[in-house]
Amino acid sequence: MRQNQLLNEQKPIILIETDDSLSQAVEHLMEYTVLAVDTEYDSFYRYKPRVCLVQISTSQKIYLIDTLAISDLIPLKKLFENPKIEKVLHDARQDILLLKKTLKFAIISIFDTAIAARVMGTSQLGLKKLLYEELHITISKNERQVNWNKRPLPETMKQYAANDVRFLEDLRNKLHDDLIQADRYQETKELFEWIETLEAKKRIFNPDSFLSLPMARELAQNELRILKSLYLWREKKAETTNRPSFMTIPDRMLITLAQQQPSNKTELLTIFGKYKKKAQLYCSDLLEAIQRGKTLPHIDVTQIKVTKKWLEQSTLSKHGRSRPSRKQIQRYNKLHQWRKIVAEQREVDSDVIIPKDVIQEISIENPSTIKALRIRPGFGTWRKQQYGEEILAALLDVNEISACGLCGDEFTDRELNVHCPFCNTRFHILEITKYLSTKPHCPKCHELLEI
Repeated sequence: MRQNQLLNEQKPIILIETDDSLSQAVEHLMEYTVLAVDTEYDSFYRYKPRVCLVQISTSQKIYLIDTLAISDLIPLKKLFENPKIEKVLHDARQDILLLKKTLKFAIISIFDTAIAARVMGTSQLGLKKLLYEELHITISKNERQVNWNKRPLPETMKQYAANDVRFLEDLRNKLHDDLIQADRYQETKELFEWIETLEAKKRIFNPDSFLSLPMARELAQNELRILKSLYLWREKKAETTNRPSFMTIPDRMLITLAQQQPSNKTELLTIFGKYKKKAQLYCSDLLEAIQRGKTLPHIDVTQIKVTKKWLEQSTLSKHGRSRPSRKQIQRYNKLHQWRKIVAEQREVDSDVIIPKDVIQEISIENPSTIKALRIRPGFGTWRKQQYGEEILAALLDVNEISACGLCGDEFTDRELNVHCPFCNTRFHILEITKYLSTKPHCPKCHELLEI
């Protein structure tokens, strides 16, 4: 192991900046069966993230591929989508999503060292800590919030990027052996196959998210309307200039503008202080946004909740729905609770048992038999055999409980023994009998109802 470490430390770093050099590098890389891969991207200095660098390590060399300088990345696409070459990544989710979203290609045949470590119950998942814990190797990780758009790349940034892949293959070999010895490799492989299928979700801007800004809900009504107008302007400006929102105008400055409501350039410059350059750049836009805010309708903050949706829209749309039903939410919560208990017993993270999006799909599909519980990415043959019966039992517990269509209380299906033949709503016999003594119609569809 010490000899391998010395060899890895001595690997030459080769910077690839032209189309021809990329083609030559890929031709060489195609000869390997295992490659270590990582990416560096910019999502801090830009509204729309982009991949700035791709690192690939073999047992002999480290390639740094400058994706900003190269015009034709098709050779890289062919390499990453070659199923005969295993690509070793650490915490691959973001790399996969960004490559699909920005460069329009996938990575096939993945070994994710972070996932492998999680299945083994490891809590230290950062690459630096994991390398030290598993291999007693120390690497430098000092270049945290750097601008990967910077060119030419300084030597320190090159070394940082190279260190992300320098020892990955050794780490992969150690974790692979651990998984085989623990009889956990097939379980882990299903998660590798699942992560390959992830798709980047379209960014959806919520115009009401201005209420999540600090102090927003404490503002007076006239201030709140102006804040919303400024917030909407900032989002549009950030998108068109490809600059992150906080770099366009800071949150606290939006709040101050909403409170003080400047009406001319002089007042605006006074408020901005050290941000005067931004005020001069956006002066007329900001003053117009403030005036527009004064004409907006009343905002009832008690009726607006800025919360995360229970189900991703993509999951729901696959099943022809725009929102989850009450039963689906109940099934999801039950499966989520079951998954948490199993994870605690095994001393692993919950997503190791079954990924969240798979739990969501199962709660919608509501299978009642093992045959109906279908195989899919993240839920393969191993998980179906291991957890199938427990999942069906958890779903059965929920399916046997329904809410009375009149009082809303939950009862077993046997207790809800009256149902309307027109709208199929189920009622508890005592509740509906009491109701029908004064009104002979179904409380839901208003058709004549007889018991």
